[in-house]
Amino acid sequence: MLGVGPNRRALARFVAIAALLALPVTGSAQTQVPPDALASFEKAKADADTGNWQAAKVHLLNVGKIAPNWREARILQARTALMLDDGEMAEDALRIALEQGEKPGNVRHLLGHALFLRGKYEQAKKQLSAGDIPRGDLPYAARYLAKTAAALQDLPLADAAFTAAFKLDSKNPALWTDLGRYRLSLADQGGAIAAAERALKIDANYVPALLLRGETVRGQFGPVAALPWFERALGEDNTNITVLAQYAATLGDAGRATDMLAICRQILSRDNKNPDAYYMQSVLAARAGRYKLAQSLMQRTKGKLDDVPAVILTQGVIAFGTGSYNLAAERFRRLLAIQPDNRRARDLLARSLYLADDAKGVLEAQQAIGTGSGYAAWVSARAMEQLDKRSDAAKLLDVAAVHGFGANPVLPGGSAIGQLRSEARRQPDNARAVIPYIRALVGTGQMGEAFALAQRLQRQNPGVADAHILVADVAMVMRRWDVAIRALTDARALRYSEGVMLRLVESQRQSGRWTQAGEALSAFLNQNPQNVAALKLLAYTHLDAQNWTAARDLFERLRQRLGHGDPLLLAALAQSYLELDRADMAELVARKAYQIQPSSPVVSHVYGLTLLEQDKAPRDAYALLRKAVQITPGNTAFQRALKRAQAKNIIKGTEKQKT
Repeated sequence: MLGVGPNRRALARFVAIAALLALPVTGSAQTQVPPDALASFEKAKADADTGNWQAAKVHLLNVGKIAPNWREARILQARTALMLDDGEMAEDALRIALEQGEKPGNVRHLLGHALFLRGKYEQAKKQLSAGDIPRGDLPYAARYLAKTAAALQDLPLADAAFTAAFKLDSKNPALWTDLGRYRLSLADQGGAIAAAERALKIDANYVPALLLRGETVRGQFGPVAALPWFERALGEDNTNITVLAQYAATLGDAGRATDMLAICRQILSRDNKNPDAYYMQSVLAARAGRYKLAQSLMQRTKGKLDDVPAVILTQGVIAFGTGSYNLAAERFRRLLAIQPDNRRARDLLARSLYLADDAKGVLEAQQAIGTGSGYAAWVSARAMEQLDKRSDAAKLLDVAAVHGFGANPVLPGGSAIGQLRSEARRQPDNARAVIPYIRALVGTGQMGEAFALAQRLQRQNPGVADAHILVADVAMVMRRWDVAIRALTDARALRYSEGVMLRLVESQRQSGRWTQAGEALSAFLNQNPQNVAALKLLAYTHLDAQNWTAARDLFERLRQRLGHGDPLLLAALAQSYLELDRADMAELVARKAYQIQPSSPVVSHVYGLTLLEQDKAPRDAYALLRKAVQITPGNTAFQRALKRAQAKNIIKGTEKQKT
């Protein structure tokens, strides 16, 4: 979402200001250039010498008005524009210089850079790979050829160009930073971290490298740990919009909403059309339930961030919050096309279609992407009932009846296993071909081959967190908890994401390592205090430990943030209130949960208990408690509650009511 902006001081060294200032101004040229233009040109060179590119740009615009065909001034203008990431101005200036007789080879590296900034990648590649570039400009050209190849997803060319660039200029922090971003684009977190650290060894104050290290630290440890890196970068350049945007986003993730808002306003004071600042404010408004305001702020991004998964999710949440369920479903479908394993998006899609009265759409989505949580399964079952598919609905209701929260293990692949096998064998080193085959093997119970292939990918990609996660997923299905924990520990060192945390906590609990599980959850929450999944997991942990007040407070906090759509969360909140002798409040919450998902044994049980404790509606209480036992007859807690009801002579009372 956020690119690397120019660093006024450090990037100036890369472009070699000394050479820039030595641009030839011949005696004949001086006689042809008006004095005002010459004076502005000298001021521009002085500003460039100090890295004040914005001031240099203004002076060169004045030169262009007075002496539009002055070749040397146009080249300096192009270099200045490139420092400001203005590819259009740079390209225009270079075209004029070429028209005035500049040799193409002398400016191909600059023109390639300008075309790269404008997204004209094929044209940029042609310029940057030409054979007439002077030797002194080859490192520059190789660097931008590598960036262009990466943008084109031509990985062999990118690798070759980076290799050539390092042979020519291995002590360039900009080049190491570019390599780090390239590795990050390939999900090679370990390689990105190493490259960022190498760049900072060369220049400890290089802003793009500080920015990259901040982003990698945020992935490794969390937003709180990353903040000092962004603050260091701002200490070097407090006007850098890219750094300010990343700093604001990280403040938001760290729970410092007020500080985030202040930085967003600072960004907009410098760039009143900045889409990132409007998007972050939209997220804050959506979290506060102010969906109309969130929608208005999102519209001000002008669609510039519409391909970013987090933005698509927020757009869907806003549409859902404003009651535009069909639009919300469209957004969640789009997100699932990018992130097919996003369980939250699956649940939101199912709920949106259900509320839009699109039963057929619910089933089509379920067939295409599967169900997410028990709630999504329940929605699909209700849709089947509406379409008179009651047998299929009953099967899904059995799935929906068992709630679960925690890790999201590897999912079976959707394509025919034979086709996936052929692709995997044809491209054994291509993770994109092998991973779907591994998933299909898991889905068909062929665990040995799946595990061997996952371990092979892990060995080939030690710096890629996803490779370790895949091994853990297969190991968890095989209930090899020690193997899963080792793989997840390796993944955590590279990227301690929500998914890694959930899997790690689950594996540690399953292996009886309760203390380590608590430490893993605590470490994640210390860095990600706003993370919903972690807060839910902590709340359920308090519930299991009978820390009723702590559980109640956390579930209330989650309800205020998420609304009333999660029946399991509401049932847990009702149980907390019940244990705190607030049966009246517990009943209100439990009733709402039951309205959403009456097929859940957990919800039925808690709702029945709230009535039982108040000696209220004994017939309903007994029916609810018996229903929970009928759905899950092996649950001893449900059985005990039903016996309590029987001991209170509720059965006899209901019989009297019947007569």
